[in-house]
Amino acid sequence: MIGSGISFFVMVSMLFSVGFVTITNDTVLYRHKADPTTTIVAQTIGYGALGEDGHRVVKLEPFLHFWNKRTIVDTSKINKADWILVNEGMDLNEGE
Repeated sequence: MIGSGISFFVMVSMLFSVGFVTITNDTVLYRHKADPTTTIVAQTIGYGALGEDGHRVVKLEPFLHFWNKRTIVDTSKINKADWILVNEGMDLNEGE
């Protein structure tokens, strides 16, 4: 019963967070020196019928291997000594 309840909660939360908004990683701006899996990425947000497209810059930290914890950041306020400037575009056809 508990597993079913948790599964239902996860699926419903994903419906509302993913079902109506599309978020695309456009450019990897920075990669953390100590942990290369932590990146700062420029994203495009598509609201579809609900509104206009937008842009944001977020820090992505791996969480349980399949998900990323994201935090909106201001790149002018980060400690540049901890980050490597990458500025590489994301290839959407990479897996084909």
